[in-house]
Amino acid sequence: MIKQSLAEEREVELLMNDEGFVMLLYAGGPLNHKYQWVQFDEQARKLEFITENGGIQEFGIKIFDQFVKPLKTSDNIVLFQVTEDKKLDTPQMIKITRTAH
Repeated sequence: MIKQSLAEEREVELLMNDEGFVMLLYAGGPLNHKYQWVQFDEQARKLEFITENGGIQEFGIKIFDQFVKPLKTSDNIVLFQVTEDKKLDTPQMIKITRTAH
């Protein structure tokens, strides 16, 4: 488990719509880890980012009710770095999986 959550490492904003499009904006430079997928745990209301070497980094922000449906229906989350000049850098798309309880 990675000690710092993504929200502790970077300024983050999770955005989504009812059709299941999920986007994560982050600022403060490139991410410290390369993610393979993100796991959504509906019961715990949390996201965990799984790194390419198997590490787990929590998102660090509780998922509110209005975000549950899009996270349950989306196949992917798109990560965008917001640059210093307020532009979106090249997107990275990663798969969303769900925890079975």
